[in-house]
Amino acid sequence: MKAFFKLTFLFLITGLVGCSADNPPPSTSEIAGTYWGRYGDGDETFEIRTNGTFSQTFQIGTNVIYAMDGKWQFEAEMNIDGKWQLKTNLSGELQEEKISNVKRTVKINRVKFEPFMIPNGVLGSNSSRKVDVGSGSWSRNPIRIEFGAWPYLVDKVAGQGATIKVNGGKSTSP
Repeated sequence: MKAFFKLTFLFLITGLVGCSADNPPPSTSEIAGTYWGRYGDGDETFEIRTNGTFSQTFQIGTNVIYAMDGKWQFEAEMNIDGKWQLKTNLSGELQEEKISNVKRTVKINRVKFEPFMIPNGVLGSNSSRKVDVGSGSWSRNPIRIEFGAWPYLVDKVAGQGATIKVNGGKSTSP
């Protein structure tokens, strides 16, 4: 259960990416498209649709390890109740500590997926894990979604603004 809370917190932290006038929130059509990433021996593909639905597939060769559908939404800001910081306790576990009660709104570029599958190996486990909600930081140049603190990301390979091409199982800039 502790791992679930740590994972949820990491998703929250990695989703905190600032927006500014130079980096306005994306349109639905800019987010929608095909995203692809490679983990271990497998390929993960997200089809994000303009109607608020998505599909997520992970396969090794022609063997589909999982395929699921769900809903997605983009979040441009988040209200935070107080100021928190991470500390490591004496057992080496990460803990949150509230250091202020000041309420604030934080600008973010986050895509939230319900439900979400975490591929085998990303968490150091031998099996994939389904969670109710997963989110990732959406960014431009190249357009991609980065999930968590580990090197787990998917690049946009088709759709408006895609700049990454898949070539022989590798993503490359044109």
